Amino acid sequence: MSILKDVKIWIGLLISGISLYFFTRDVVWSEVWQTVLTVSWILFIPSILINFVNIYLRAIRWRSFLGEPAEPVNRLFGLLMVCFMGNSILPARAGELIRGILLAHKSTRRFTEILATVVVERVFDFAGILICLAVVLAIAPFPVDEEGQLAFIIQTGGKASLIFVSAVAVVLLIMTYLPERSYRMVSILVRPLPNKIWGHPFQQKILDMTVSFERGLSTFRRPSSLLWTTFLTFVVWLLLAWSEYVMVQAFGLSDTVPFLGGILIMVAICFAAAVPSAPGYVGLYQLAAKAVLVEFYGVKPGVAAAFAIVLWLSQIVPIIIAGLISLNWMNIAFGEMIHAQKEASVSETS
Repeated sequence: MSILKDVKIWIGLLISGISLYFFTRDVVWSEVWQTVLTVSWILFIPSILINFVNIYLRAIRWRSFLGEPAEPVNRLFGLLMVCFMGNSILPARAGELIRGILLAHKSTRRFTEILATVVVERVFDFAGILICLAVVLAIAPFPVDEEGQLAFIIQTGGKASLIFVSAVAVVLLIMTYLPERSYRMVSILVRPLPNKIWGHPFQQKILDMTVSFERGLSTFRRPSSLLWTTFLTFVVWLLLAWSEYVMVQAFGLSDTVPFLGGILIMVAICFAAAVPSAPGYVGLYQLAAKAVLVEFYGVKPGVAAAFAIVLWLSQIVPIIIAGLISLNWMNIAFGEMIHAQKEASVSETS
């Protein structure tokens, strides 16, 4: 399928365009420029370094998900850099599938098994994000309106997040330690569903995904592996929040925005990144960061907009440069990455 004919891409571009409108509609650009001129640029260095340490820890965690035979961490780190670069310059978060295809080309692993570990990784990340959100919503001292509506929303959101995370944890444990029973349960649940949708197998695809998912979880049948990857997940997210907070300090907002605010900015950006958008999460990323600063901490729209733009540049530009360096270091031509993207598109539609 041609990229220009892919509906998901056009939907992403539309959402990004709408997000950019809401991001810019109340911004005074002279205020944005004045704010940028006062930024402590020296703090960009530790923020960027923390991001790279974060990605290296993600590589260590991915190796745990993959299990035996153990992959070299440096190879996985390079592939993750290519992945994040792909997400920044290609549509539809293509980098996630590209790293799986490239690893399959460079190892004896099957693509479906690698893809299962990517899915498991996303589940762990989602659980980690929800726990961060629950903690922030439960203890952060946000301003409360007279009727107490914000307090009610915060408490309800925190409780709902904890309940959802607990439910996900139970499902993962069942699929890890009782795979045959979980497969039977899924088989029963899909029976009322149609066998095919738009000419493509539907029931069987869900069952095949269940098998792949259980295979990806097989590493965690050792409690030590489960505890290790869970620990790495929390360290990864805390490091990312720390990186966001260093940027808060660079803008001189630390008196207004506490460390928990850095966590909330991170959570908002992650949820925004999950929505279809243009490459690099343009629009949604900036709107999410700005909304947290303005709505929760009373930061001026121009200052918040400057922060969102500079934060995006500080995270996206180094990733693109590091991704290009990784391609060269791993002897992967840029055309090979584009070819992997086409394979990923075929895999999604088959």
